[in-house]
Amino acid sequence: MMWFEWLPTDPPRPAPALMTAQEAVLYLRLTEGGRDIGDAMKSLEYLVAHGRIRPCRVGRFNRYPRVELDRFIQAQTIQSNDPCARCQSRRREEHEDPATEGERA
Repeated sequence: MMWFEWLPTDPPRPAPALMTAQEAVLYLRLTEGGRDIGDAMKSLEYLVAHGRIRPCRVGRFNRYPRVELDRFIQAQTIQSNDPCARCQSRRREEHEDPATEGERA
């Protein structure tokens, strides 16, 4: 049995293994909630610039492998479901040694 990932278009169409920026934005559903496609593209560019999504270069353009987008979604899902990941910075502040805290001030 073959498994397809679908782009949320009207009508839906299979997601290619290597996507354009616009297809990647649709696949990640960055346009939901009434967001403009231009804002969604800026969000994708931000994720790339900060190393959260790694595109591959084909000619002059970035392309986005579906497996990379799936990896990003999986990482986001784990991070949002892991209470330790959400509280990591708070825990560091709570567990800092008061003796070293004065040295930094």
